[in-house]
Amino acid sequence: MPDGSTHAFLYQNGTMFDINAMLVITNYGWTIQAATGINNNGQIVGYGTNPSGQTHAVLLNPLPPGSVTAASIVQTNPPTYPTAPAKGEPDNGLIVITHGLLDPFDALDPAASTAWVENMSNSVAQYLTANRRAGWRVVGIHWDYAAGPTPGAALNNAAQIGRMLGDDIVAKGWTNVHFIAHSAGSELIETAAERMLDTSPTPVNIQCTFLDPYVGVLHEEANSYGEASLWSDCYLADDWTGNWTGTPLYFAYNADVTDLDPSAVEVPGYVSASDLTSPCYQSGASSHGWPIAFYQNSIDLNSSVFEWSMYDGFGFPLSMEANGWPAGPISYPPGNGVSYGTVTNLGPADSFCVAAPVADAIKVADAVFDAASTWASGTVATAARSAGLTADAPAWVSTVITPTNNVNDVSFDAEFTSGAGARGLLTVYWDSNLVGQVDEAAVNPGTNHYDLPVPLSSKGTSHVLGLHLDAFTDVASTIAITNIEADAAGVTEQPVLSVTTNAVNGSLVYQLSGQPDSYYIQASTDLSSTNWVNIALVKNTTNTAEFTDPASTNYPMRFYRAVAQ
Repeated sequence: MPDGSTHAFLYQNGTMFDINAMLVITNYGWTIQAATGINNNGQIVGYGTNPSGQTHAVLLNPLPPGSVTAASIVQTNPPTYPTAPAKGEPDNGLIVITHGLLDPFDALDPAASTAWVENMSNSVAQYLTANRRAGWRVVGIHWDYAAGPTPGAALNNAAQIGRMLGDDIVAKGWTNVHFIAHSAGSELIETAAERMLDTSPTPVNIQCTFLDPYVGVLHEEANSYGEASLWSDCYLADDWTGNWTGTPLYFAYNADVTDLDPSAVEVPGYVSASDLTSPCYQSGASSHGWPIAFYQNSIDLNSSVFEWSMYDGFGFPLSMEANGWPAGPISYPPGNGVSYGTVTNLGPADSFCVAAPVADAIKVADAVFDAASTWASGTVATAARSAGLTADAPAWVSTVITPTNNVNDVSFDAEFTSGAGARGLLTVYWDSNLVGQVDEAAVNPGTNHYDLPVPLSSKGTSHVLGLHLDAFTDVASTIAITNIEADAAGVTEQPVLSVTTNAVNGSLVYQLSGQPDSYYIQASTDLSSTNWVNIALVKNTTNTAEFTDPASTNYPMRFYRAVAQ
């Protein structure tokens, strides 16, 4: 070297590389002076000097690419969050409207997915002016930068944004708030409402309106949305998102607005509400965005709206700012006054059909964090399925995970245990993909559970899970992470149908092969998208299950498919 020191080098493809420049962990003060051997696994032996000037033999292990990502990317700026308007005189109430997951087809043009927020905000403002409802302010909240790329990631981000928004609303003195949100934005407003309820020094009056809310892969949020509100209403639609958004809420009054959709058409996958094994030929389907249009129509009071008379006064007329109280809380109690899962159908009388259930999530730990095969830098402690990181400087840890089944989700519990004034940011990587962040300033105290979607990873393949902790104050940030595992959320493999050589009462025996779950078997005579009917419900517990179709003899041609329940 120019300073007279000796450095080890790697010679590859005609080029010399200084091994010291290739080290991921550089803050230990070692200088590798000589490399004497390398094996087929890329491990290098040699010797070097430590910070005390002592010479020792060393073994250098190569890191997978995902470890380099977790180690090298340092977050230099903490996340920023939407804020509420300042409260002045004669302001009395605040209306907050926000969106959900960005349409993946409009990811390059977020405004295309969220323009309705401004449209609805303007309509509410015009209504308040026309009806002399003074003292109410309306604001549209955008979080385009964090509303994706998947529903699970959006849900995780929405919770952190909602916590910060709730704190800001309390700090500015608002006590009467009506939150309106679509899809994954429901997590944002529920968290904001919870935060207001927990921290406001004075009593608060909160209403939450949920428009086809996304309730999570495991439907876990159906038991929490609306809990922090004085009263909540929820408007659902049967659409391609299935039970992930069509699930009624326990703490809200639930209304199904599917049959009010003027663009509804008949589609497959519907069954009779009175007999879930019988096909339904009447009820149509809607779209995930229809509840937004329904609520917009209820603000505009447009007499030309399809079946306007069947809106029955639901929607915006039941809001605080439209003077819909106490009619709302008294006449329309949470859970519809009966039990969880109860829904009031609005629209034509043919709404006695329901969408066939779609895939419920399964949660099986297919791979766990292995402390025996980790790479780390900074103040890090690892154990089975757990890791602790302290970021006085950036700290990171990564491990190779080899799932025994297909996985598409990483879950863990985490708790920041820092001193007062700390602000840390945990960034989670799957290989070189950033799959989630946990901001110390935006999470609830204590242990919180996180489910982060990852790219579908096949069983038997190796992947790197990386955890990186950055600090943004002079106070060291410390986090304890436990129960780290990779899972399959939902059915991750397509089932296969085949014909066996057996017969029962003259009917062929068919076989379903796939992941353990319950499946609806559907049949069609022409492969038409509107002509699939349920013929059987099969419980697959051992990877294969058999069924017959006695009605098949009545048709010259018959097609089958399986849909996970």
